[in-house]
Amino acid sequence: MYDKVRKREYIWQAGPVWPKHGPLLFPAIGGFYGGTYMAGEKIYKMKAHGFARDMDFTPVYRTDEEIVMELQSSEETYESYPYHFCLQVSHRLEGRKLTVTWKILNAGTNTMYYSIGAHPGFQFAEDTELSDYRLIFDRTLDLNTHRIKGRLITRETYPVDRQIRELPLNPDLLRHDALIFEDGISSMLLECDKADYHLKVSFPGFPAAAVWSMPSAIDKAEYICIEPWYGMNDFVGQGVQDIRKKYLIQSLKAGETKEISYTIEICD
Repeated sequence: MYDKVRKREYIWQAGPVWPKHGPLLFPAIGGFYGGTYMAGEKIYKMKAHGFARDMDFTPVYRTDEEIVMELQSSEETYESYPYHFCLQVSHRLEGRKLTVTWKILNAGTNTMYYSIGAHPGFQFAEDTELSDYRLIFDRTLDLNTHRIKGRLITRETYPVDRQIRELPLNPDLLRHDALIFEDGISSMLLECDKADYHLKVSFPGFPAAAVWSMPSAIDKAEYICIEPWYGMNDFVGQGVQDIRKKYLIQSLKAGETKEISYTIEICD
């Protein structure tokens, strides 16, 4: 996502520390307990964040302003996910705003259970560092986070700060992995006065959101991820569970479709 006015690229262009740009998390977010879950009477293995981010999507539609890509269930996906689906992803550019829309179809005859989320990385402006940036939320709130342990999270939440609208960023905030919020946040504005940097991610209706940068390189971080989620990791100590009972799990009846959108906007 390149700003021709400021001649600045906003999307992280991958690198040795984190070789990705903005992976799509489907049909899982985070990790399952032991990397496994139960569907019906069978136990399946699922890697963290699901398989969609590592698969090839097929082009469906393209104009100068929009591209639509599609992933359909296959024998390969059935090995870890026993549902028939069609997942379309649209990226539509309007001025300085990018709208990402997911269209999820249950193409099977049974109820389908899934999680879906975004993981876009935003690279910092030249000659800036993490502590030069802040997050501005859509409202004043008590900010709480789950804590990550391995690929799982604590059921409890812990206070980050009280009655704040702005969160100054620093390495210690993210040293032990992501901040994971369930505070009804609908947007985050990433700002850096030093670089005249203003980028807004809006995700109304999403039940959770995360903020992350690779912990092992946090003191020299060059990017940050703002992640809107429909779903969440398994909890520490809960054991292998039926996917129907997974926290924040989404479902579609046979033949049903759901559309979910979020936006990324370069602001003045």
